[in-house]
Amino acid sequence: MSGFYSVKECLRGYTNAALKVICERWKLAAESKPTRIRAIEKVLRDPFHVAQVLKRLDPAAVRVLHLVATRGTADLADLLSVPGLLGDGRTHGVVQEVTQQGLALVCPHDHTGAFSFADLADKYSGNGHKILLAVPDSVAKHLPPMPALGVTLRPGPTNVEPDTPASSDKATAAFLETLRVVDVLGPRLTTSGDLHRSDAKRAQELAETIARNSPSAMAATKKALWGALEMGLTDACRAGARHLVSMWGHPDQTEGPAAFAQRREPEWLDLEPIAGEDHD
Repeated sequence: MSGFYSVKECLRGYTNAALKVICERWKLAAESKPTRIRAIEKVLRDPFHVAQVLKRLDPAAVRVLHLVATRGTADLADLLSVPGLLGDGRTHGVVQEVTQQGLALVCPHDHTGAFSFADLADKYSGNGHKILLAVPDSVAKHLPPMPALGVTLRPGPTNVEPDTPASSDKATAAFLETLRVVDVLGPRLTTSGDLHRSDAKRAQELAETIARNSPSAMAATKKALWGALEMGLTDACRAGARHLVSMWGHPDQTEGPAAFAQRREPEWLDLEPIAGEDHD
């Protein structure tokens, strides 16, 4: 699992009532805490049963398990701070679902014998302690490929004749280039080979919106986009997940929500140059 705790060590940190919830989900007949731990361990080691359960998971649950498995352990607060992870804001409910099935386990950090699913309450925001999740190896090795978010951007109306787009800075220009490469907008070309004016304006607006975000986060995003062009779907999803979690703990991760709550413009950290790389 995480390299720090075994499945048994994690389960020992659960209350007997929490173990009962997992046993009921797997239809396991066990009453005492030791027998419940052994029963859950046994079923998690059964590749057939694990594979069957994973096949029935919705894409949102698969994304959560992939991100936790990729990182080794994941802080619950970090998972809940990434609403785009699921595309529809159901992160909290999905985390509850995979933990109640035992597909993701709570590490026993500060929870020895006391973890209850009540700790994953709807209003969870840290609650003064850290809840670390890990995915058992027997689950991680049978995970289906990471599903795409399936976000589609619609081009603007074709009958609009826009004004000349405002001049963009280097960051905006870089994202315009990326948008053209990944074909997000499905651009239309005129007979002279130029980008259709309405699509050009939409691309400009989108690029300027993106460029207002954290430079470090956008650099990670650009790496994921460019890297995906040279990979298959599964490898691209795994690499994209690594780029995503690389931002966890970055000061900009805290600055964004803080600026939003305080209704001010965020003060992002400057992008640190890496030797041999050009971020322009």
